[in-house]
Amino acid sequence: MQIITFRLIFSSTWLEEGPGRSEVFQRCESTLSDGWPDLSVLSRGRFYMMLTATAENQNEPLKAIRLWLDKLFPGHPEDAIELMVTGVEAAPADPPATAPAPKASPAPKAAPKAAPKADQAAELKEFLAMVDRSLVGAQEFKDLLHEVSRIAPQVTAHKCQAAFCSRSYLFACNQGDGLTTSLRLFRELLIKTGLIRQNTHLPALEIALTYPMKENPGWIRNCDTAESPVLCVDISQWTGHTNSPEFKQWLLRFTRAMEKRVVVFRIPYVEQKVLSDITEALRDVLFLRPVVFVPPSMEQLVTICKNFLAERGFELDPICDVLLEQRIRAEKADGRFYGVNTLNKLVNELICLKLYHNCLNNEDDSLIQADQVKDFMAVAVEDDETAAQMLDRLYGVEEVRAQLESVVNQIAYARSNNVTPPCIHMRFVGNPGTGKTTIARILGKMLKERGVLRHGGFVEAHGRDLCGEYVGHTAPKTQSIVRDALGSVLFIDEAYSLYQGDSSGRDYGREAIDTLIACMENYRDDLVVIFAGYPEEMEKLTEANKGLRDRMPYTINFPNYTREQLCHIFLSMAGAFPCSDDFAAAAEEYFAALPDSTLSDKTFSNARFARNLYERTWGKALDRSRLAGQEPTLTPEDLTNAGRELSVAPVVRRPSLGFVW
Repeated sequence: MQIITFRLIFSSTWLEEGPGRSEVFQRCESTLSDGWPDLSVLSRGRFYMMLTATAENQNEPLKAIRLWLDKLFPGHPEDAIELMVTGVEAAPADPPATAPAPKASPAPKAAPKAAPKADQAAELKEFLAMVDRSLVGAQEFKDLLHEVSRIAPQVTAHKCQAAFCSRSYLFACNQGDGLTTSLRLFRELLIKTGLIRQNTHLPALEIALTYPMKENPGWIRNCDTAESPVLCVDISQWTGHTNSPEFKQWLLRFTRAMEKRVVVFRIPYVEQKVLSDITEALRDVLFLRPVVFVPPSMEQLVTICKNFLAERGFELDPICDVLLEQRIRAEKADGRFYGVNTLNKLVNELICLKLYHNCLNNEDDSLIQADQVKDFMAVAVEDDETAAQMLDRLYGVEEVRAQLESVVNQIAYARSNNVTPPCIHMRFVGNPGTGKTTIARILGKMLKERGVLRHGGFVEAHGRDLCGEYVGHTAPKTQSIVRDALGSVLFIDEAYSLYQGDSSGRDYGREAIDTLIACMENYRDDLVVIFAGYPEEMEKLTEANKGLRDRMPYTINFPNYTREQLCHIFLSMAGAFPCSDDFAAAAEEYFAALPDSTLSDKTFSNARFARNLYERTWGKALDRSRLAGQEPTLTPEDLTNAGRELSVAPVVRRPSLGFVW
């Protein structure tokens, strides 16, 4: 007879999206005898179980276990469960009948106890190694897990679990930076070390404390009756108020009710002084351990994506690393990035594009290459053009181009001739639709070509995007946006809003500007910051902060487009469709009729208006041609109908044949 060890590996994707880890493990353990008569669990980890059985050879139990798994999880994907043999050894011979073993010898009793402890230690070591390997960044959290694993034997030996569990934790972690994952790993470690013994299948309970206090009388009692061993309370809204009597009274009542729980308090990643203030406020009542989650760098974000791909069985060609980084920068460029959620979206998109490529080309590999995911990497298409070529495609920006080339030439000359370079931050001043964003994108590429910037990328944020939601949140948020833009252009639209406050009466705009000014000085050789907005508001902004004016010596003025320029832009876009013979004349007449009051209005959207008019025009043409069963052709009537919907200019009445009413 042989003792055979099997390794049962479950796909993490299947566990998360399918029956769930706790359900899978529970069903396996409750039906072990259905797999093989003496099948037993040797150990288990996050995504695997080690099983052992005794048989004449490995083939019979292997076949039986596979049938058992198919019956236990009918219809599961082929790659959801992997079964392999990891060890085979001879079973110990039965003792001779004439020499039976003594009934109650102490030595045989001690041996069975040693094996589980050894298995537990090995499992814990493997768990920590998995965390160190798979969790990107979060070094303080990793240090916490190792610290707990080292102290756990002493805690259990002295039966001091209650004293240990009285310690609370303060996680300074931004949304999307792995809070839920960290809570799950922390709970698993506490269970593996025997520090908590509650229901092991329940995840950590996450709740938020609102400010001002809107707690109903049963809020604490509901938490107390929850069976989850780990409770996370988000106190982000209370940053700046944790020393108030109201918060301290709540904290005293809450901690008395939560004696049987491990409690984690969560705040966003904040500046050190605010973190220290909150820590000290909590320490007035609690035994506390703060843990800071530093937001991941761009390199770490790329690594996280590649780890997600590996978990799903895919690999990214190394040449795609730069392209993936560009896509992540594009996702961050509008100031709306949701951490791991956004990265998961990108990974799923990559996988689907790869599978679609495999389907079209009759392939079945898992290596994702750049030419197979062109749609994903669309942000890199413009790289084939030079900045000059991109400017040549624009119309009506001759004056802006001349200003820009003069500035860039001065900066490049200073860099290449050991002359102290001027500050390269700028103000783009003009009304909407005058090309400020488009020119800023091209400027980054131009500065890269001239050796001024490393990446030449483009990161866009609106003024209020730099402001945090709570006290101490603004500076780290602004610094994070700046860090993403290093080596590139940081374009801040509606920058004047930084001095306008918000509806709640809080104004973190001045703090954002102060932080930004410091970053502009610290990274003056590796960053271009552009403030953009209306002329009057931008002038008020720079008057209010002289330091900002001094650090932005260049002002690029973007004039409104003339009627002729708007018409040219409109007709160049309309060239994508067939047009009637009189369409161009109708367009010229339409734009010539735009009143001066419309063109001079600060809310007039200039080229954006021309684009909107074009989109409405071909939409009208498409509707009309479908009804007639014809290919769409742009006509003056389509333009007239589109102009009525925009309600910007009076509709031009064209001469008609017949009676005039």
